[in-house]
Amino acid sequence: VCRVEIGGKYETREVKNNSK
Repeated sequence: VCRVEIGGKYETREVKNNSK
């Protein structure tokens, strides 16, 4: 589970790999 902040909101997303 990855927690990302969007515009001051916290959204939890499930990610399999972290590629940038």
